[in-house]
Amino acid sequence: MNLRTKDSHPDRAQRDMLEPYTPMPVEVLAPRRGDKETGIGLVLLKAVEEACKGDPLRQADEFFVRFRIPSGTGLKREASIQTKRDYIWRLKSSLRELASLNIKIQNLRELSKKQITQLVRKWVRDGRSASTMANKVTVLHRMGVWMGKPHLCPALPDLLAEIGEDPDLARRQYSAIASKAVTAKNIDPQELFCQMDELCVVAGLQLRLQLHFGLRVLETVMFKPFAADMGKELFLVDGTKGGKARVIPIETAEQRTLLDEAKVMATSNRKGILTDKNRKLQQAVSHYYYLCSKIGLTRKDLGATSHGLRHTFANAQYKKITGVDSPVNGGERIPHRQEIAARREVSELLGHFRPSVTSAYLGNHVTLGRSRRANIKGLLAKLEASHELRELIKTEGVTSVWVVGPEASGAPIGSHMMISMQTAGEGGEVAPDAGSRIGAVVGRIMGKPCFCITYASFRQQNIEGLELIGLTQERALATTSPVGF
Repeated sequence: MNLRTKDSHPDRAQRDMLEPYTPMPVEVLAPRRGDKETGIGLVLLKAVEEACKGDPLRQADEFFVRFRIPSGTGLKREASIQTKRDYIWRLKSSLRELASLNIKIQNLRELSKKQITQLVRKWVRDGRSASTMANKVTVLHRMGVWMGKPHLCPALPDLLAEIGEDPDLARRQYSAIASKAVTAKNIDPQELFCQMDELCVVAGLQLRLQLHFGLRVLETVMFKPFAADMGKELFLVDGTKGGKARVIPIETAEQRTLLDEAKVMATSNRKGILTDKNRKLQQAVSHYYYLCSKIGLTRKDLGATSHGLRHTFANAQYKKITGVDSPVNGGERIPHRQEIAARREVSELLGHFRPSVTSAYLGNHVTLGRSRRANIKGLLAKLEASHELRELIKTEGVTSVWVVGPEASGAPIGSHMMISMQTAGEGGEVAPDAGSRIGAVVGRIMGKPCFCITYASFRQQNIEGLELIGLTQERALATTSPVGF
C-alpha cells in the first residue's frame, strides 16, 4: 500500500512519516510529555485512515508498520520490536473492548476521552490488574499525543477518580510475590532445551544463553559471539535495553562451551550473528516466539515464558553472592548492606543498573509479608463467611478444617488448593464422599479446584496448615500446624 502523498517528504527525525508536522501552540496543547512528540503522527494517521476507511484495526496495523515509536526513556532512539508489538496488541485490544461496549469508531482519530473512561470502567468491573490498565492507558495517551490530542487520555489515577473508583487501584506491584523462574514451575530446563534442539539448534542455544548468562530474548537473537567474547568476560551491547552495554563474567566451563558452540553456529551468518542469515531481525524474533509456542514455553501452556530462564539466572546469582535463597524463594533475611550490595551486582548482570529493579526477579521481604497477610485475610474472609460451607461442615460432623500447603502461609493460590478435616469420631477421618462435597463447595467459593487429603497424611507429613476456626467454633482466628493435635 502506497500512502505517500504527492507533496510529502520525510522528516529527518521521523523518516517513516509522510511529512513534518508543525505542532499547535504550547498554550493550546500543554502536553504532559512536552512538545517533542505532539502531532508527529498526525499526517501519517490521516493517510492511513484514508487508505483503510472504516477499519480502525487495520489502521492500527498500518500506522505502526510505518511509524517509528520514539523511546520513552533513555537514549534518543526508536523503541524495540517487542515494544511496537505490544503497542499494536494493546491498541487493538482496546478497540475490540470498545466494540464489545457497542462503541464503534470508524477512524482512530475519533477516539475520545469519554470512550476511554468507559473502557476504564470495564477494566475495573472485569478485575484487570493495575499493570494491564496502566499499559493500555500509556498506549492510548501516546496515541493522543501523536495525533495532536495530548489531553485525550489522562493518567490512570485521574481516570479512576473521575469514575468514582479508588485511585490506588492504579498502584502497580513491582515486587515479585511468586517466583517466575522456570524451575519454580517444576519445569526442567534441560528438557526444554532438548525439545527446542529438535526444532531448531540455534533457538536451543539461545535458550541456554538466557539461562547461563541472563540474556534477554532480543539480546540472544542479535548475539555476536565473536565480538562479545572478551576471554574472561562477555561484553554485551547489541540488543540491550536502551543500548546500554554491560559485562558478564565467564566463570564456568558450561558458559565457555556455550560460547564456543555459538561461534560455530554464527559462522553461517556473514555478520557473525547467532540467527538465521535468511531472516531479518523482526522475522527472527517472531520465529523464535513461534518455536517457543511449539514446545509449550508460554504462560498459557506451561505457565512460564522463556523470560523465566532470566529469572532463574537472577535468583541463582543472588544465592551465589549471598549464600541464601532470594526472598521470593523463601530465603531468610540478611543484613541490609549485604542485601543491597547483592542486588546491585545482580542488577548490573541483568543490565538494569538499579538495585530496586531486582525486586521484580527476587522479591523482597516487606512486600511478600504484606501480600501474604492480605492473601490469608482474603481467604479467611471468603471461606468463613460462607453460610453454605458452615452448614455443610456442621451436617457432616466436622470439628476442624485446615487449608493445606503453600496457601496456608499466604502464597497465591495456584492451579488448585487442598484442605484437610478432622471429626470427633474414631481416627478423626472424614468420609471420602463428605470430603468431596466439602471440597467442591470450597472450590466453588475460591474459583479453583479443591482436593481433600486425609487427616492422617496432614499430620504425619507435617504439612503447613491454616485452621479455619471461624467455620467450626467462635474463637480468635489462628494459624497452626498439625504437630501436637
